[in-house]
Amino acid sequence: MMDIHLAQIIAVTTYKVFSLLAGVALCFLGYKLFMAGVWGHAGDAEGNFGNNKIIIKKAAPGTFFVLMGALVIGVTLVQGLHFTTSSEIGKKQNEKPPLID
Repeated sequence: MMDIHLAQIIAVTTYKVFSLLAGVALCFLGYKLFMAGVWGHAGDAEGNFGNNKIIIKKAAPGTFFVLMGALVIGVTLVQGLHFTTSSEIGKKQNEKPPLID
């Protein structure tokens, strides 16, 4: 029988690998759209994060695929691998919250 800690490690690692593969697949599909010559007007995109703002106007459809793929890859890599065992979760639930003075 497989140890629960090993199962957690395998599950988290598998999730991260599939997340990276999904990001790479999105980037590849965007690249294929560029190479196929699909340059139709796909629309505009606008986003805010903190004090920064990004605006994309009249972008090709491949642009959105590449940006979403890069976002998925970036978030996956920034988060890294975090393993929390069930015993650590139980300890956190049994702890009393600190008192505020």
